Amino acid sequence: MLSQTVQPADKGELRNQARLMVDSKLSDRKKQILILQWSGLNQSEIARKLGIERQAVLKALKSLASTPRMLQLKEVKHLGKFSG
Repeated sequence: MLSQTVQPADKGELRNQARLMVDSKLSDRKKQILILQWSGLNQSEIARKLGIERQAVLKALKSLASTPRMLQLKEVKHLGKFSG
């Protein structure tokens, strides 16, 4: 899945983001949602891929927004560190 969208130069950054996710003790579902969002999928696409409602994706993303580290990760994506 990610090998199709993450460029070789992004692998180090992705590794750092994965470490932050482990450190923040995110649920597996929230990790999946974040990875899919970083790879460029929108909420509806994430929901379809995971077999859940879009509202569940929205709720998970809102809960992540209150986590300071996750806000930083969102900023990294907006700066163009991840291709999507």
